[in-house]
Amino acid sequence: MITKERLSIFEKQFGQAVADKNISTFGDAAKYGLDWMYNAMQAENAQLRAALQNLLDEQNGPPLETRRAQWEDAMNEARVILSK
Repeated sequence: MITKERLSIFEKQFGQAVADKNISTFGDAAKYGLDWMYNAMQAENAQLRAALQNLLDEQNGPPLETRRAQWEDAMNEARVILSK
């Protein structure tokens, strides 16, 4: 998620890139913004995948036997997501 803190960092980096004359056209600005957003999303994706993997690693069965089918569905879904 792009938080206010991350947006503030982007604004500072963008301002510095303009000051350094690395951004001089609208196309440069758009590419810089899209690249930054892509990298931020990739980093967040890695964090979320690691958290999901940790949850899978810690599981040792369903919390309640009556919820076994739902638990197995959730575990299988997590495995499919992590296999991509």
